[in-house]
Amino acid sequence: GADGFMMLPRGGPSGCGYDIARKGMEFPVLLHSSLSVRSDNCWKDSMHRGRWKSEDGDGKGPKLKVGVIVCTSYEQGNDDFQSIDRTLVDSLGGDSHVILVQKFVCKVPSDAENNEEFTQKLSAMVSSPQMEGTNAIFVVVPTDPLAEDNGSSAIAFRAGLEVSHALRPILTKNAGAMALQVRKHAAAHDPVAALFENVVGIVRNGSAVLITCSDRGFEGAVVAVKGLLGYLTSLLNSTD
Repeated sequence: GADGFMMLPRGGPSGCGYDIARKGMEFPVLLHSSLSVRSDNCWKDSMHRGRWKSEDGDGKGPKLKVGVIVCTSYEQGNDDFQSIDRTLVDSLGGDSHVILVQKFVCKVPSDAENNEEFTQKLSAMVSSPQMEGTNAIFVVVPTDPLAEDNGSSAIAFRAGLEVSHALRPILTKNAGAMALQVRKHAAAHDPVAALFENVVGIVRNGSAVLITCSDRGFEGAVVAVKGLLGYLTSLLNSTD
């Protein structure tokens, strides 16, 4: 795959720009792949990397602040979903790169009568003061560990549809292409994840990215957005 996107000047209506980058020419490149750090694309001189440097100038960048909302289709019991937290933090680079700001847990209603109440509750969690300062909010729908695999997956994915339907109206911008990448990478880790309705978009008045996913293939889903989250959140912060 490509390490990034090269931007060629078109030269306005006069058409005096370039349609092809020939050998020896130099143009800005938007790096998007984690492999770019090991390529010959002058990563050290990247203007995009420069926007994500920490204040002390060590080049490591500030910690990513994330929130988690677990939407379960079964009774929670004593499950505190620590495995979801750990997978998320580890997949994003570990405790030295990530801060878990807040976690909420809610139950997806099994009957349509309570859907409106659930939508309001989920929206309130996303916009709550406890999520203040988050760069990314992951909404995760886990499968029931005590149920048979097929039945648990079916219930969880029906719940995933309800969650996605509830969250779409609160998105300021919908990132459909990013959602497809999340699904693709999750399915690479667990084929069942391909059935899940992933949603990615901007929330909290344009200050945070929201990603919905199943716990099936969760690591792959997180890795899919890892390379873009730092750059995307820096852009969102720069427009505050």
